[in-house]
Amino acid sequence: MVNVQIKARPVPSGGWVTALTFAATTVTPMRVRDRAPIRASEYAHHLAALAGRAVTVTSLPPTHLPAPARARDAAFELTGAHVTSLRSLLRAALAAGSSAPTDLQELVHRARARGLVYVDARDGQGTRVAPDDPENVEHIWLGSVGSLRTVARYVPNAILVNGHYFTITPPEQPSPHGALGDPVGLHASNGVLHTAATSPRAALLRTRNGWKVRIVGLDDVATTLPCMPASVTPVTRYARTPRHPTRVRTPRSEGVLDVAIVDRTVVGMHPSGGASIPPTGFVLRFGERLPDETRSAVERGVPVRHTVLGFEDEDVLAAVQGGPLLVDHGRVVDVGAALVAENFAPTETPASPVPSVFPADADVTRAARLAVGVRADGSLVVVAVQGRSSRDFDVPEEDRGATLLDMAALLVEEGAVHGLNLDGGGSVQAFAGSGSVIEGADRRTHAHARYDRPVPTGLAFT
Repeated sequence: MVNVQIKARPVPSGGWVTALTFAATTVTPMRVRDRAPIRASEYAHHLAALAGRAVTVTSLPPTHLPAPARARDAAFELTGAHVTSLRSLLRAALAAGSSAPTDLQELVHRARARGLVYVDARDGQGTRVAPDDPENVEHIWLGSVGSLRTVARYVPNAILVNGHYFTITPPEQPSPHGALGDPVGLHASNGVLHTAATSPRAALLRTRNGWKVRIVGLDDVATTLPCMPASVTPVTRYARTPRHPTRVRTPRSEGVLDVAIVDRTVVGMHPSGGASIPPTGFVLRFGERLPDETRSAVERGVPVRHTVLGFEDEDVLAAVQGGPLLVDHGRVVDVGAALVAENFAPTETPASPVPSVFPADADVTRAARLAVGVRADGSLVVVAVQGRSSRDFDVPEEDRGATLLDMAALLVEEGAVHGLNLDGGGSVQAFAGSGSVIEGADRRTHAHARYDRPVPTGLAFT
């Protein structure tokens, strides 16, 4: 049983915070949706709160597609929630290589076959927008997020907290390969690397030799397509980065093939470049045509394989990526420099990595926070600070939470030799059984019920 302490702690930024701390020997990352998916109507309330307007949702029952699905239709096969107009959906279908639908009804039929959900917007007078208006009907792919509180009921003798950053607002996923609710960053469980790193950010990795905190980026992960000969390697990789604030597509070039990847799935192949760069994925560029065996395997849905370079002899058994790095070799790092190096952008651009807006300061912005560290004896220590969502305004001083430097100092006080920040603000949640051990920073109220922010991943500490 994990021993949890909750008490007021002084912090360098001044005043006191309510902090939850506990030690653990292991952590198991998990996909929350796999155990407790959020229904369309529930998620619509959350989207409405973010959008500041009312929405209604009608779920369309999905029908099963012939298996295996073809890679050219992969733009329709994303998990998560994809917000787009019908016209944008048509563009995505054509970009993925699908034949053009003959009319709007056929397009809607294709969407229904893949579990699409309609969101009918209402204006200030409550007038329903006509569903056959291609520019005003929104469509949402439900997939990656779920209820962490519900999952906690089935994870006994553990403390369950939130994990990865994820796409939370529609501007963060303006791509046919983007999805609202998709987690971003390195994620591994049971020895399988489910998602690769895209930005060079701090990650917690469990290997056969214990826990390690490392900076892992796109160039630190090798991705192998199925049935791919060792002699065929990508000539370059593309991910969203603040160094190229407007680059949301790969440059066009004759004689190349761009392969877009999200999680372990090939979601698009683009001859001559021009591929949309997934907000939570990346693009591999090859200088030659893929072997027929590889193309056939991709079309059959065979997943790609990710490997963290430098750990081939240890095996990565579990991993979660957040950032920025807070503690290294027992000392608080230059957090401001870490924010820049790890691609946390203070202003939103078309190509901003997720999260698209992150206050680039170490000692000013206070919010609910979550951090994890590794002690000298190899055990883990977790610090969660209670606060309100960083998106909220007019929050009392005592409820504003901690700065990043505050979190670094708390980790050092708890004996952490290495430590990193995880998703904070409204995502911060911690449960034992189905009971909350810290007040959630983002609680929504609807129909006499309160519910927590849906999240894509959770970390079970024991």
